[in-house]
Order: sequence, then C-alpha cells, then structure tokens
Amino acid sequence: MSGNFKSQHEQQFLSLVQLNQKLKSFQKNTLKSMPVIQFNQGPDWILTVNGSKVAFNPVKNTYKVLIDQSIGSKTSVEQSTAGYIAYLDNFNLFVTNGTDQNQVTKDGSKDIVYASSVHRDEFGITKGTFWSNSGKLLAFYRMDQSMVSDYPIIDWTTRPAKNVNIKYPMAGDKSHEVTVGVYNADTKAVVYLKTGEPVEQYLTNIAWSPDDKYIYIAVLNRGQNHMKLNQYDAAT
Repeated sequence: MSGNFKSQHEQQFLSLVQLNQKLKSFQKNTLKSMPVIQFNQGPDWILTVNGSKVAFNPVKNTYKVLIDQSIGSKTSVEQSTAGYIAYLDNFNLFVTNGTDQNQVTKDGSKDIVYASSVHRDEFGITKGTFWSNSGKLLAFYRMDQSMVSDYPIIDWTTRPAKNVNIKYPMAGDKSHEVTVGVYNADTKAVVYLKTGEPVEQYLTNIAWSPDDKYIYIAVLNRGQNHMKLNQYDAAT
C-alpha cells in the first residue's frame, strides 16, 4: 500500500522530571519511574503515586487523593461513581466510603473466592466486581472451588523453585461453582441472583441496566454450545 505521509515533529508531552517537580510542589514523594496515567476522566489525570490513586489537574494545578495507600495496596480495588470503594482483604470483600468500612463477606478463603476473576479468566472475564451506574450497587462474583482438585505447577521465579498448587478443573472432572451477589451500599444488604441449574455453568458478560433495576448475564453451559442472555432483578 502506498500513500503520502508527512513527517511530524515529536514533542515531549511529559517527563518524569516534570512530574516529580509537580509532586514536590504538593509535598509528595517523587517517583523513580513514569507511572501509568489515565487521561479519560475529564480534565484530571488519574495515576498511582506510591500506592495511592490520585487525580491531578495540570491546568488548575490541583492534587486529590482518590484511594489512599492503605486501600490501594489491597487487591481487586474498584471505585464507584458515588465514591464507594470495593476491595479484597484476607479473601473477603469490603466496601468503604473513606470513613465507614463494611465487611460484605465473612467466609472467604482459598476455596471460597470473592470479587475476583472466575472461570479461569475465559470469556473476557478480567475482574470480579461491577459497580452499577449510580455507584451504590455492587455486583460481585463468588466462586466455590472446594470441589476442584489441586493441580501442581512449578514456580521458577524463586530459588530454589517450588511447587504451587492451583485449582484447575480438568475435562470430565468437577468444576467450580460460581454465583453472583449484589451488595447495596446504602442498606448494606446482600442478595444472590438465582442463576439456577446446573451449577457447573459459566456466568459471563455481567452488565447493569441503565436504571440499575436489572443485571444481565450471558449464561453459557459447560459444553460451551448454548448461551442464554438472562435478566435478573437486582433487588430480589
């Protein structure tokens, strides 16, 4: 393919030195390497600084901590539009608004997995929490993998290498059982969607309706040859 291309002059957008100068002006610790910066949140730049998620406005020269280091160091951290933050701590799901913290689940373990990617990260699943449009309702995965056999793998990143057991459902063996819970941040109530039988099915593509009344799930059978797009009442 041929075409006419005009050479363009490259201009530096932001250097680490410039970013650290900004951080110093806010009396914050400097960074040793350039962080990932998210530019799609209005005029603010969203970045992680020393474990804290912050919003930096380069025009107004403002700096605001969105998620402090104590929460930012947790796993599965996701903030809602209403200011609630969901995160995992010691296998269990917590939700906080910055001051009031609530433990949503209490039976989390290596076998009972909450708010994490399920189904071996297949079908486009990359996370386990899904805030509603209002930011006050949280759909989350619960995966019971106690019935799944351990599968040994070798961790070569340590010296000496060591064996690590993971849960891997082999073809023909028992698979994990996944359900979807809904947490109401205002009432602190939790309901679980009645996704039905068989329990060995894949719950994928979780999405909220615009009015937050319903949750849509693409339910796929284990044979992966039949899919149902189901609508569930988020309150019941």
